[in-house]
Amino acid sequence: MTIQPRKLILGLLLAAKGQSVSAKDLVAACELFGVAQGSTRVALARLTAEQEIESTARGIYTLGRATKGIGARVSNWTLQMQRARPWTGFYTVAYTNHMGRTNRTILKQRETAFELCGFRELEQGLFIRPDNVEKDLDTLKARLVNMGVAPDCHLFVAKEFQTHTLQDIQNLWDPAQLNASYKKETDTLKQWLDRHETLGLEVAAKESYLLGSHHIRLVRHDPLLPDEWVDAQSRATYFKTVEQLDTIGQNIWRQFHEQVIGVQSETLDENLSR
Repeated sequence: MTIQPRKLILGLLLAAKGQSVSAKDLVAACELFGVAQGSTRVALARLTAEQEIESTARGIYTLGRATKGIGARVSNWTLQMQRARPWTGFYTVAYTNHMGRTNRTILKQRETAFELCGFRELEQGLFIRPDNVEKDLDTLKARLVNMGVAPDCHLFVAKEFQTHTLQDIQNLWDPAQLNASYKKETDTLKQWLDRHETLGLEVAAKESYLLGSHHIRLVRHDPLLPDEWVDAQSRATYFKTVEQLDTIGQNIWRQFHEQVIGVQSETLDENLSR
């Protein structure tokens, strides 16, 4: 699998959860995925110029102004289940037709925020989801605004719909597909967790990063449908298994840093001093 160096660098900094990472560590980590040192350094320079990352000291990097908000949201993925609450049959509706669609960047940001919060677009400018997340509309509105939705978005709660409209709403999600995914992905993760100790450190580091990136994304994008719609126990088991992967993956990367990156950094220092 070929990974773009800029995407990998951002992923590694996101995984660092706010901590700074040295260029040496980023170079060595990228080499694990087949990215040449020169390509990594070019990507670092471009990401810095674009303010995606910033240098806190010579050769030390962290997320930049353009990505810190994303980093904060990604690092909070383990709180996803805490956003859910019992469903009373109501739906949360967001109306955005008055907000305009000419700025494609803002439109994409808005649509992504709604998708990450489990909304689906019933018709243009009208997004909807079951009213079972966050404690109230103000909290949900603050979350959406923090993700890039303009404050003049209108949120309200509704319950009574015509029969055909209610059917259209329920067809926006596929609970059966979600249930199948929870079980399939849990089985895949458990198989890896059962064998990860037999892997070499570099292989384990690479695989844990790729698995973690994939599954944390799935958790963050989960619509958190009401327990009445999905197999809530399977979902909880999947989320818990992803947390277990994340914990083990972080430990693997600590070992990789100490046993592999440290040695490579010393060699890199020697080469640079010649």
